[in-house]
Amino acid sequence: MGGRVLLGCLGILALFTASADAVPISVASSIERILQRPALDGAQVGIEIRSLRDGRSIYSHQSQDSFIPASNQKLLTIALALDQLGPDFQFETPLIATGGVHGGIIRGDLWVVGSGDPSLAPRYQDSGNPESGVRRFVDALTMQGIRGIEGDLVVDATLFDDEGTAPGWPSDQLDQDYCAPVGALSLNSNCLEVVVTSSPSGSPKVSLRPETRSYRPVSHVATSTSSREMMVWLIRPDREGRVQVRGKVGPQAGTARFQLPVRDPALFFGRSLYAGLLREGVFVNGNVRHRAANEPRPETRPLYVCKSPLLPPAYVCGKESDNLVAEHLLKKCASESEEVGTFAGGARLCRSFLQSLGADVSGFQMTDGSGLSRENRVTPKLLVDLLAAMYDSPLREPYLRSLPISGIDGTLSKRMTEPDLCYRVRAKTGYLLRVSGLSGYVDTGERESPKILAFSILINGFRGSNRDMKKVQDDICRALIEASP
Repeated sequence: MGGRVLLGCLGILALFTASADAVPISVASSIERILQRPALDGAQVGIEIRSLRDGRSIYSHQSQDSFIPASNQKLLTIALALDQLGPDFQFETPLIATGGVHGGIIRGDLWVVGSGDPSLAPRYQDSGNPESGVRRFVDALTMQGIRGIEGDLVVDATLFDDEGTAPGWPSDQLDQDYCAPVGALSLNSNCLEVVVTSSPSGSPKVSLRPETRSYRPVSHVATSTSSREMMVWLIRPDREGRVQVRGKVGPQAGTARFQLPVRDPALFFGRSLYAGLLREGVFVNGNVRHRAANEPRPETRPLYVCKSPLLPPAYVCGKESDNLVAEHLLKKCASESEEVGTFAGGARLCRSFLQSLGADVSGFQMTDGSGLSRENRVTPKLLVDLLAAMYDSPLREPYLRSLPISGIDGTLSKRMTEPDLCYRVRAKTGYLLRVSGLSGYVDTGERESPKILAFSILINGFRGSNRDMKKVQDDICRALIEASP
């Protein structure tokens, strides 16, 4: 989809005075009181609130200053993906056989060509089984009578570059599932599931899912004297695939599941597929390997093409603030306009996209698509420019559906749950150490007569808790709704 959304506006509060520059006194005074809270001492706060009926600014405070956006960055990435790829886009991941198929045997290699699909995971298959992501590929081969592969299982992840993590990601958190590396060929959000189960009469048991011969747990988990204690530390797989598991588990603690990032997403996919084929009696004579440098991709007709729609992962990206999906979307967009998908290419594309909307990008710096990097910079005004443009575009419906709803779902399910606020806010949350944000839309009207405002509240350098920052953001939304007659 090459069409560009156009900057536009809808909605105005009835409490406005006739002056184009007037700000509702009740709104301004309420927000100013909120900004005097001790929790904000020493913090940098930027706010832009705009009516979407005539584009009038309701309130502005340091709105053209640059801020670290945290996951408010995903507002940009989702908009870019919808605009560049289109809401009907599908990822296509083919299986290609070299040498032909004779008597149920592939007489060469079997290739899996990554398309940047982030949705090959149980949550998108309505399954709790970590093997479900490769199940579609295994079933496609066995249903065609494939019984073996004489050559190698080749994983081709060259659609994206090899930079799995972006500059500015927290180096001390790369073992956390929300820092999993991005790859053109991905499985299960590029994480192993580590299952720790207590034993009433013996040592705790540790297992890995999906089961492959390439990863194995090395358990240093002791039995705790506290019957229900479950304290576990994990270390990412080393080059030999060993996963170090340490901790203490009580005899009555039950079962706990942990997600641990892998180091090589494409090999993780290939090894899981290899194991899935073996379970179904399909032999593989060769090895699982990467596509070699300059190795030509087979031009034969695919045996199978796995197709996955864009919108489900895009909604997970917004609603649940999924970092890995955001990075996949950014690099996928880049790969559509450049030969290889990169963080830098996605950033260039996003800047051009914003400029096409007429947005001021002078305070804009993009390093990743998720907001994990502390090198990202946006202004509240830029985010509101984007929100206004998306609201007045043909992409309004899928964009709105990607945002959490106050008191209902996603990262806002437990915020603004009061009857007067529930359903009234659709917005993206964001948090990093000393960084907090909330940007989106608030409806200050009635069901029959909505009055939509676009807003962005970015807070950097606060000393208190993020709970206090959330209350600041929620109370500003409350003030906007209460000020409407």
